[in-house]
Amino acid sequence: MNVQEIHNIREACITILSGTKHNSVLFEPCDKFDEVINSLDIDPDSKETLRRSVSLLVGTRNHKRGCNIDKKTKDMLNKVYEQKQYLTKEEREFVAKKCNLTPLQVRVWFANKRIRNKNTKM
Repeated sequence: MNVQEIHNIREACITILSGTKHNSVLFEPCDKFDEVINSLDIDPDSKETLRRSVSLLVGTRNHKRGCNIDKKTKDMLNKVYEQKQYLTKEEREFVAKKCNLTPLQVRVWFANKRIRNKNTKM
């Protein structure tokens, strides 16, 4: 990470925090912060670690709000799920890139989908 990227992250944090009330959740699906983090040339796990670290530093909750996934993306995820219910790390990263999600979002979506299917069968 270079100095300019660190400066961009700092500026994004300041911008976001100036528009929040009572240190509400920092992570919105399409905010400037995510744009800056996603533009960094680091691996997906490091991006997620950076998001969590910034969250702790600025005093926001360490819990993200659920994001709405559009129908097209859900359809793509469902097609992948029909083929394979458990993804490897590499598959998860590939699907995340194709769906414009983070690997963590894909992992959670798949876990939730497995639970929904299990509960439906009961």
